[in-house]
Amino acid sequence: MNQHIAPVELSKSYRLLNHGPTVLVSAQHNDEVNVMAAAWACALEFSPAKVTVVLDKTTKTRELVEKSGYFALQVPCYEQLNMVRQLGSISQFDDSEKLQTCKTEVFYQENHSVPLVTGSIGWLICKLIPEPHNQQTH
Repeated sequence: MNQHIAPVELSKSYRLLNHGPTVLVSAQHNDEVNVMAAAWACALEFSPAKVTVVLDKTTKTRELVEKSGYFALQVPCYEQLNMVRQLGSISQFDDSEKLQTCKTEVFYQENHSVPLVTGSIGWLICKLIPEPHNQQTH
């Protein structure tokens, strides 16, 4: 485990999202990895802890989330401003080297196969709770 990353009680994890930041959403399925910026993420329930994030049906990241069943939310820092803007402007469908183009490095925590963006100030590894009606309607 990275010495600079400390686990936080799940019941306190909402504090990362409660202030409404733009977040980075990352996911992986097999060898495909992607990261995108998302403005619509928030705490949904406190116990059990749940988050909601809106990802357009046409995004590569959403495809990877639905295939793998996992994703991560990252809170970026000021130094990542340009990277966040690029990640939100470039589709991996248009640029297969999107992460290299945006100079986005990822790492993995032990026992997790979800990519985490290096340099962020907070990370939440999440499991998808399928809601077919909501996923198709919204």
